[in-house]
Amino acid sequence: MRLELALVLASLGSGGLALAHGGDDHAAPPSARLQVSDRGSLRLAKEAQFLLGVRTEVAVMRPLIERWVVPGRVISTPGGYARVTSPVPGRLLPAKGGGKHLGQKVEAGEILAYVDPRLSGPEAALLSTDRIKADSAVRGAEAARRQAERNLARLESLEGVVAAKDVEAARLALTLAIQAEGRAQAEAGIFRAAPGTNNLARFPLVAPIAGLLANIAPPAYAQVTPEQPLFEIQQPGHVWIEARAYAADLPVAERATLAQVELPAYPGKRWQAKVLGLSPQLDERTGTLSLLLDLEDPDPALRPGAYAEVGLATQGPTPILAVPERAILRKEGQARLVIHTGPETFELRSVVVGYRDGAYRAVLSGLESGERVVIAGAQALLGR
Repeated sequence: MRLELALVLASLGSGGLALAHGGDDHAAPPSARLQVSDRGSLRLAKEAQFLLGVRTEVAVMRPLIERWVVPGRVISTPGGYARVTSPVPGRLLPAKGGGKHLGQKVEAGEILAYVDPRLSGPEAALLSTDRIKADSAVRGAEAARRQAERNLARLESLEGVVAAKDVEAARLALTLAIQAEGRAQAEAGIFRAAPGTNNLARFPLVAPIAGLLANIAPPAYAQVTPEQPLFEIQQPGHVWIEARAYAADLPVAERATLAQVELPAYPGKRWQAKVLGLSPQLDERTGTLSLLLDLEDPDPALRPGAYAEVGLATQGPTPILAVPERAILRKEGQARLVIHTGPETFELRSVVVGYRDGAYRAVLSGLESGERVVIAGAQALLGR
């Protein structure tokens, strides 16, 4: 491309193209190289503009939403994340079919692993006592259930003699007795020892929700403790955004109802969100206020922990003169635009810009509606 541009510029500069106007004599055209006039305008032939990829767009009034950008991060919703721990210390054993791996899909109720408890002497003595109590509770629950069955059978045999409400009360008592027996048996099952041992039965670790395994802490057969997280499960797309507003942004944060979320990992992509609520107090450590945002269209691509930029809005769109963000050149904090003032002339102009909404940024001064700005190829045009 550079060689082609050099050849075109050379041919244009040697008089290969004549400009005709008004019947005057036609002299050789000026050099097609970028020229700067005394008034600060730039000149470049159309052919060179084409090779440089120069593109322009007319600046017009656009409906933009003024947003205040604050930092944020993706977090899990309360029901979209679960952490699995062991209620007892012991050795972690793989579930039937082998161990689990990171990113694996699991269903609610699926057994992730087992814990094989190991007890000391005093703990084994306590276990024996608890086991006796649990077995006694089972026998008591079985007796209560059998008595409830007999009571119901007796009242049903006297149907028409006893009140109907007494029969219904007996049926309810039997239902409660059956439920109590089931609970007692489940509790006793925890204390049943493996054959030939004085330890608890293997304790199953069950997935409380369906989702993907986001973290697996220990390897199989490792010793684990109750305070140690063993599995973390995340439901894709079940996320919120937590934004952090600084003290200077509090007036905006308190009035914000809508927001726009962007992630550096997905440039150009934006998610709309609504404000669910904000914290009643500032974080003493960071001096920020936490806002909770709910995405209008949850996306599985949004992973908890990812950094986000959140644009808070307090009102709807307002018409304002705007140009594409990519048209703005910055140098030492000064915003500048390249204005296409004629077919082969340009002007580098300083402007004052305001807020950004999506791909466009408001221009507060230095530009008039209807002027054409360079949106692509400006750096090449300036020879940088």
